[in-house]
Amino acid sequence: TVAWKEIPELQTLGKLYSVDGSIFPALATMLWAEYQSQCNALKLHLVFDLNRMVAVQILVGSGNSNEKSALKQMLEASVTYIADRGYVSFPLLADIVLANAYFLFRMKSNLSYSVVEKLTITLPECVSHIFSQVSDQKVKLNNAKGKPVYRLVIFRIGEEQFLILTNRMDLTTFQI
Repeated sequence: TVAWKEIPELQTLGKLYSVDGSIFPALATMLWAEYQSQCNALKLHLVFDLNRMVAVQILVGSGNSNEKSALKQMLEASVTYIADRGYVSFPLLADIVLANAYFLFRMKSNLSYSVVEKLTITLPECVSHIFSQVSDQKVKLNNAKGKPVYRLVIFRIGEEQFLILTNRMDLTTFQI
């Protein structure tokens, strides 16, 4: 019932949830929290609402619990899930689409894809000095079942290259 202050720039993008898992040491007597032979641990799977800056879902599992499986359990329609490379799984991407949700995932550099269509790159002038080698395209994933078509935005910041895969076709390059 709390009236959270909204961030207008994020509100226009819809519900944005960041997801991640973190490991915490557990007591030796917590046998269900199996992690490694010498120690037990918990894994906290957290969904954080970026629009309101508050955790909205939490799952606790053993240290060996799977982040992708946890996210699959927590999916909601109309939400854009933002995650790092540890969540990359072609079946999970398909599950997100089936749940009428969206994803915005950082991909590994060895992603195998074919360009279907090059899209117009839209970046404000004031940030053009930050991003280099920017591309925005629809791609077909060569190794995914059914070879789905998604959107891939690639850019460099300094020496680091970023590959961002999404099913959000309505956003600008800069918003991605």
